[in-house]
Amino acid sequence: LMDGKLLLGVTLAQFQVLGPAPLWIARAAVAVLSLIACAACIAVGKSIHSGKAGLLAGVLYSILPLAVFFDRQVLADPLMADFGALAVVFTLWAAKTRRRWPAIPLALSLAAAVLAKLFGVLFLAFPIIGIFILPSHGKRGRLAGTYASAAALATIVAAAFLATIKPMWGYDDAKLANQQGGFSSCPPIICQVDISKQLNVLLSSTNSLLDLIPPYIGWPVVALALCGWLIISRKTKRRETWMLALATIIMLAAFLFTTRDIPPRYLSFLSIPLTALAASGLLSIAEIIRARLRAALVLAAVVLLIPTLLSIANTVPIL
Repeated sequence: LMDGKLLLGVTLAQFQVLGPAPLWIARAAVAVLSLIACAACIAVGKSIHSGKAGLLAGVLYSILPLAVFFDRQVLADPLMADFGALAVVFTLWAAKTRRRWPAIPLALSLAAAVLAKLFGVLFLAFPIIGIFILPSHGKRGRLAGTYASAAALATIVAAAFLATIKPMWGYDDAKLANQQGGFSSCPPIICQVDISKQLNVLLSSTNSLLDLIPPYIGWPVVALALCGWLIISRKTKRRETWMLALATIIMLAAFLFTTRDIPPRYLSFLSIPLTALAASGLLSIAEIIRARLRAALVLAAVVLLIPTLLSIANTVPIL
C-alpha cells in the first residue's frame, strides 16, 4: 500500500492469500482476473473491425507471451491493464450510443486502473483522443460531456476508496525498497530543462523496448498491428482504429520519456491494443488478397519464376 499499488493488496485479500499455498492462490487470482482483459480484447477487436477480428484478437491475446507470463504473476501491472482494457471498451461504447449511462462503467474502470497502479491515469488518453476522433460531426459536445462526467465520477470513486481504506495505509517503517508512488521519474526536459539528458533517456528506453519486443510480443504481431492501423479495408472502422492506435502510442511515449530501462511488466497495457490491431490487420490483408486473388497468383508466379531463371548457385540460397 505504501508503493501506490492499492487495489492489488485489497483485491488479493479477498482470496485469503495468507492461507495455504499463498503464492499459488495469489497467482491464480490474478490469472482469473486476466479473463477480463481477454474479454475486453475480444470486444475491442469487434469494435474496430468485426466479430471475426474479435475472436482472433482473443486467440492472439491468449498466446501472446507478454500476457501469458505476466497475467499469472502477482503484479499490479496486469491488474491495471485489465481495468484499463475495460476503460477502452467503454470509451468505444460511449461513442456508439446516445445515452450517458456508459459514463458509469467507464468511470469505475478508470478508477480501478488508477488504484491498481498510478500509471493507470494515462488510460485517460483513450477518452481524450476519442473526443477528437470518435464522434461524427455535431456530436463532439455530447461525447465530451459523457467523458468529462466519467472522469469526474472516477475521481470521486477513487477518493472514496482511498478514504475507506485509510486505516490500512500503514506508515513508513523504512523496510520497503521503494516507498513512493507515481511514475519512474520526471522527464528531464520538463523538470531539468535538459534536452541532452532527455535524449539520453529516450535512447536508453528505446533500446530497452526493442530488446523486449522479440521475447514478449514478437515482431510479427507488431507488423500486423501496424497493418491493422494503416490498412483500411471495407470492414475496418477508421475512427475507432485511429483512436486505439494514437492513445496507445501516447501511453508508450510516457514510458519512453520517463524511464531509462523499461521492466517487461510495464508493457502489460500493450497486450490488448496490439492484439486487437493485429487481428484487424491480418483480416484486412486476407480481404485484400481475396479481392485480388488472380493478381496475387500472377505476382506469386512471377516471383517464383525469377529465381529459377538464375543460376543454380544463386537459386538455392534464394529459395
